[in-house]
Amino acid sequence: MQQQQQQPSSISLYSYLRWKHFSYIFRIYEKHIFTSFKEYSNRVLDFMRPLYNVKSMEFHIKAAQFLNHASKIDDVPMFHNLSSLKFYGELWCKSCVWNAVRPFLCRAPKLQTLAFELTNWPGYGCCAPVDCLEEALDVPECLSSHLATCYHKGFSGNDIEMQLVRQILKAARVLKTMNIIVGSDLDSQAKLHIHEELLTFPRSSQTCQFVFD
Repeated sequence: MQQQQQQPSSISLYSYLRWKHFSYIFRIYEKHIFTSFKEYSNRVLDFMRPLYNVKSMEFHIKAAQFLNHASKIDDVPMFHNLSSLKFYGELWCKSCVWNAVRPFLCRAPKLQTLAFELTNWPGYGCCAPVDCLEEALDVPECLSSHLATCYHKGFSGNDIEMQLVRQILKAARVLKTMNIIVGSDLDSQAKLHIHEELLTFPRSSQTCQFVFD
């Protein structure tokens, strides 16, 4: 009798989604970029499919963006038991993080905790493109009925981060806590400005509270 392989309950894709994979993509000729995106996307999806039963997962934001550009939402496996999801990595100018994150939320119907630990790419400003403001056709199931906690570590208040928080607050109907951990490099005036602006964002959840650290 063959022994069934046990799946991990938690997975970090850091070892597989290392920066050298991204560097390789940008070194190739422009005419091959789309093919390389698709090939890279397929490799990531092949790696992810056996992990459908995990309860906790960390994902590099650039890998999520590549998948969003080169794959359809139905290509991402369903994670029925996933309760905690974290995105980390560097932000580039004109990045729409929400468009990259949303497909994963659609494939994790029981997600309860969503976390971000994003940093600005050195030397680049972070401004969100116009399409980040477009209304989604539907709300992911986890945002409608399960997501209770969202936290963002190292929050700097750039446009991309603000739009991401705005979209989550607008869609998360049962959210209880939005925890914003502001970057230690910001002065008190900048932190106060971030607090005041975030508090003006509309919230679908009547019980959602901001926690600032």
